[in-house]
Amino acid sequence: MINTTAKPVTKIVFNMFLHKNNFIVFIIAVIITSIFACSSPKPNIDPHILLNKRICLDPGHPSELSSGNAPYNGMTENELNWDISLLLRDALHARGATVFMTKSAVDELVSNSNRARCANTNHVDIMIRIHADAGKTKDDNGFTIYYPDQQGTRFRKTGPALDIIQKSKTMALRFHNGMYAVLKPYMTDCGVLGDSTTYYGKIYGALTGSIFSEVPVVLIEMGYLTNEYDLKLLQSHDGRQLMVAALTEGVIQSLLTTHMTNDE
Repeated sequence: MINTTAKPVTKIVFNMFLHKNNFIVFIIAVIITSIFACSSPKPNIDPHILLNKRICLDPGHPSELSSGNAPYNGMTENELNWDISLLLRDALHARGATVFMTKSAVDELVSNSNRARCANTNHVDIMIRIHADAGKTKDDNGFTIYYPDQQGTRFRKTGPALDIIQKSKTMALRFHNGMYAVLKPYMTDCGVLGDSTTYYGKIYGALTGSIFSEVPVVLIEMGYLTNEYDLKLLQSHDGRQLMVAALTEGVIQSLLTTHMTNDE
């Protein structure tokens, strides 16, 4: 498991501005953010870098378990997941990927098992499940990546296969590397965790979308909608562009990285 809990300095300064509304602090935040922006990795816009790669995007909710329609400052998780997935789809298309979506409209109800079947039927290289979190306290914050770390059972189906578990772990670690490289100045990194640590993973052994998946699968929690900073970032235009850039880099790293780390 990877877990980096130190708060990015840009986030600390921005939070000071939020609470104190101090113009000087704001200027400091702009300067520091500009410095980090200059040192951050440039986005890879090679139009062929993902050529022949097949990717399934799964905008989370609504499903048999949750509608995802609880409001957070006028926005729902369902709406956020959909908006980010559309932007990510376009970014991946621009880099040559073939992209499949598990639903065709924001409020379309699709069961988690059918979401996995979409990925299976289209024989994709990776299934990426897009979600946002809700914390137990308002202080919970940051992005997290999940993968099936063991088999589970749901609707008399046991899965995923052991080789898919291993491939998903490798993909998740690489995906994390890509996202972290983009988000480290701006968001808390909550690391890479197994499905078994989630609410439903503890009940079924793994998430339903993982149990039914026959391809490597990762689930991204983009941030905590119950946290003021994460919510403002994910509601803003620049914050969404940042998240899409991070997700795109995660896809590129997960599919193209050949070097195996010790964690993998």
